Amino acid sequence: MTKSLSEEWDGYGGLNLGKYVILSALLVFLITGLSLAQVDDNSSTIDNVTITEDINATEEAAAVEAEAATENVTLEEPVAVETAEAAPEVPANLKYIWMVSGIEPEQITMALNQEGTELFGQAKYEPEAGEAWNGVVIGTVFGDQVNLAITALKEGTLVSTLVSGSFADEALSGSYFQTSEGQIAGRGDFSAMWINDDITAYAPAAVEQPAVETETVSAEASTTPVAEETQQPVQLGSSSRFSDVRQYADQVLTGVGDLSQIPIGMGGSMG
Repeated sequence: MTKSLSEEWDGYGGLNLGKYVILSALLVFLITGLSLAQVDDNSSTIDNVTITEDINATEEAAAVEAEAATENVTLEEPVAVETAEAAPEVPANLKYIWMVSGIEPEQITMALNQEGTELFGQAKYEPEAGEAWNGVVIGTVFGDQVNLAITALKEGTLVSTLVSGSFADEALSGSYFQTSEGQIAGRGDFSAMWINDDITAYAPAAVEQPAVETETVSAEASTTPVAEETQQPVQLGSSSRFSDVRQYADQVLTGVGDLSQIPIGMGGSMG
């Protein structure tokens, strides 16, 4: 016999319905779990994408900064070089009259003229005791570095002095060495102070010139004796009373001598 639906429900329907309810609940749970898992996966994917983008952005920013730093270094170096070339160092002004100590026992006076980096002028030495001298000076100045050469005739010998030093606080200081007759004559330290900015006030030292020996020739030695011409009276004959008056010229012109010896008929007519 066929059971009706109500009978089946009463007998086993309750169980079957319970199965359906349980199956439905399991399906709902599975579907919900899959949805949540998918959401979690999507969130993880989104998070991973976000982190990757952040890392890439950071790397790109670092690369940009590094490139900018490189460009700055590249740009700064030529600018520094161009600035150095455009503004050369101005040489110190040394156009003064100087008092130099250390080279000679007493001070040397030096007058320097200047054209740009070129130096030229005069020097003198006037000791209280000893021989004075005058010299010439030539040199260069680059920034505060100074090189000078002083050449002078000392006691008949040519002496050259090379001076190397620096200019600071209105003064010169450094070292020197001297040469004479192909040998080093001296070396040491020097210092100098300028005393006048008007180099036209410089005057050379009064140097005594060596006496020149001249050979004195006596008048007697230099005079060539001239043979006196023997004056002979004109012979006009044995009876002639005429004489050559030229032999008595000294006595006549000066009035010295015995004029009585002159023949009476001198210049007269024959008797």
